[in-house]
Amino acid sequence: MKKTVITSLIATSIVSLIFVLMSFKSGSGEESLILVRTFESVNSMYASKIIISDGNEILKMTELEVMRPKTQENNVLKIASALKELKNKGYTLITSSSGGSDAFTITDYVFEKR
Repeated sequence: MKKTVITSLIATSIVSLIFVLMSFKSGSGEESLILVRTFESVNSMYASKIIISDGNEILKMTELEVMRPKTQENNVLKIASALKELKNKGYTLITSSSGGSDAFTITDYVFEKR
C-alpha cells in the first residue's frame, strides 16, 4: 500500500514538473528555467537527494542524509547552499511547492533567469 502511494505521488510530481517546465519559455528561445527538487525520506531504502534540472538534463545531484531530527541541520545546509548557488548565478525563485507523507517529503523550487 505504501509503495503504491509513493509511486502515485512521484508520478504526479513528474507530470507536474513537465507541465511547469513546458509552461514557461523565455522570449530568446534560451532555456531559462531550473527546477530544484528535494526528496527527503525517513527510510534509507529511498535515497534522499537534491536534483537540479533544466528540463533537458540533470545538471547536478547531491545526496542528502536520511530524514531524522539529528540530520535535519546538515540537510538544510545542503539545500540552502544549492538554492544560494542558483541565486548567485542570476536565477530568481518564482515558485515552490511541497508535499509528502509520514515517510518522505518532496519540495520543488522553480527558478527563472531574468
